[in-house]
Order: sequence, then structure tokens, then C-alpha cells
Amino acid sequence: MAAKTKKGGAQGATTSPVEVTAQSLALVQFEPLRAEGSAALTRGETVTLRTGSGEGGSRVETLVFAPSGKAAQSLGTYVHRGDWNGDRLLTDKGHLLDADGACFCRDCETAGGYTLDDDE
Repeated sequence: MAAKTKKGGAQGATTSPVEVTAQSLALVQFEPLRAEGSAALTRGETVTLRTGSGEGGSRVETLVFAPSGKAAQSLGTYVHRGDWNGDRLLTDKGHLLDADGACFCRDCETAGGYTLDDDE
């Protein structure tokens, strides 16, 4: 099966998940996402970091929290939050993001790629 092509670029490679602890929180490069991870660790959640490559090779970070089944994703400044289904993040606004930041929701599929922002 071919990788999904996003508007403006091709899907990149996703790394294996890495468990994040209070001591290894610096692995999360994006400050807003690091704050999400820190809060989850404080709540007693297990935090896992997945990194991907978005449009133009930009870094995409996804934190998955267990046992809550929640997740958060960022490309640097804005954080998308929602539920993790084992492979993708279903955002609170209805987008379905993979670890590379590509959206697979009906609206974005129809538009030919991720074109909507969660903060609209």
C-alpha cells in the first residue's frame, strides 16, 4: 500500500515509540508538548513519545498517555489534543491525525489533504 500523500508533501518515516519519564522529558523538543507530558506524568500516566516527519521534513511529535488513552500532537507551537486509537489521534475537533501529522478525517480527505486548523 502506498503512503498517503499530504497536500504539499509526502508522508515521512515514523520512529518507534519511546517511553518518556521525568528524567527523559527533554526528549520532547516542543515546549508546549513537553508541558503536556509533564502534567501527564504528574497524574501518574505512562507517557510515550512518537516522532514523525511532516510536510517539508518538519518534526512532528505525538505523546500518548496511558491508561487514559489520550494523546497530544505538535509541530512546534500549537498542540492538538484528543483520544489515541492505537495508530492515530482523534482530535477534539474531529480530525484524525497520524504520527506524521497527516489528517484522515472525511473533511480533509475530501479536500485532498489536511487543510483545517483545530483552532478554527
